[in-house]
Amino acid sequence: MKKRMFYALIGLFMIPVSGCQTAREPLSSDTILRSTLSGAEIDRYMDYTDEFHAQLALEYNQDKLPRHWENPVSHAIFTIIPTSSYQNASDQRCREFKADIFAGGNREVGSAIACRQPNGVWRIRH
Repeated sequence: MKKRMFYALIGLFMIPVSGCQTAREPLSSDTILRSTLSGAEIDRYMDYTDEFHAQLALEYNQDKLPRHWENPVSHAIFTIIPTSSYQNASDQRCREFKADIFAGGNREVGSAIACRQPNGVWRIRH
C-alpha cells in the first residue's frame, strides 16, 4: 500500500495540468496514473487539485523549500520538497525532489527527478 501511494504521487507528474478545476473530482480512470496502478484505490486520496499543487511545487519552490497541502476531501497530507535543479542535455529544466504522503493511516516517503516539458508540464524522468 505504501509503495503504491508513493508511485501514485509520482504518477501525478505524468498527468498534464488541465486548467483550474472547480469541482473536487477523483482522477479519472483514463489517466496514466490510474492505468499504471491498475486495481489501486489511490483515487480515494488524490485528485486534480493535488496534481496542481505538485506541479506548482516544482515550478515555483526554491530548492529545499517544501510545499505542504492537505486534500480537504480525503484529508491526505502531501509534501513536495525540490532538492536540486539543473538543465539536462536536452536543455530541459529538471529537478530532483522528495515526496511525502500521509493517507489512510499510511505514510510513504520517496524521491524522483522530474523535467519540465515544452508545454510547461513536469514529468518524471525515467
